[in-house]
Amino acid sequence: MSLTKRFIKEEISDLYWGLGAVYINFDEPFRIGKNRSPIYLDTRLFFGNGNARNTVRNCLEEYIDTIENRFDGFALCARAGLALGSSLLVRDEMSKKKYWTYPAVYLSKNLRTGEYVIEGLKENKINNKKFLLVDELIASGNTKLNFIEKIREKKGKIEDCVVICDVEQGGEESLKYMGVKLHSFVTLRQVLDLGLKIKKDIEYYPNRESTKEKKFTEKEYDQVLGFLSDVKGWHLKNGFEYF
Repeated sequence: MSLTKRFIKEEISDLYWGLGAVYINFDEPFRIGKNRSPIYLDTRLFFGNGNARNTVRNCLEEYIDTIENRFDGFALCARAGLALGSSLLVRDEMSKKKYWTYPAVYLSKNLRTGEYVIEGLKENKINNKKFLLVDELIASGNTKLNFIEKIREKKGKIEDCVVICDVEQGGEESLKYMGVKLHSFVTLRQVLDLGLKIKKDIEYYPNRESTKEKKFTEKEYDQVLGFLSDVKGWHLKNGFEYF
């Protein structure tokens, strides 16, 4: 099987809307890391659905094959990144690359000290090894920058990062500053474009607790694009700190 990037983009965008994983709320913006956002993509729903999980795994394996820089192992961001990356680490005889044989590390928080530490490999196994950073989303990129710094402290290398969705809040620029290239299946704008295209058949939820359903319209589309065009300005205008 060979999936094109365009096919992957369309498949993933369709999953977000099909699983009801797009939340929009301008009255009570969502907390994304330290910042706020009127839109939230609940990629974790992918892992609770067997078909979606299989689709994401296949897309991930195909997408990784397009990355020019080769790597020795995976660096998996906590929780969703662990779930995503771990799907590649399950033995699959049909896999062309046999990624289950690759080592993997993850970042965990020491509850006693509050410090983040690398788990999975001893320090001498990280030294001079190149890791592919994997997560489900990227917003500002702060968590990933922390992981990159920790890997580099141990003399490891990270040159590429793969995510399901870039929500376009400065993460790509932050990684570039660190010498890391971002690879995303899809961007938030591309997910929104599909939602607008199929608005007559799609529903979205104003917040995660609400059972009220509403069509995704050009008004919401333009509002979210306005947010994306000036994320910092939107925070300051609405009285939120921007980190």
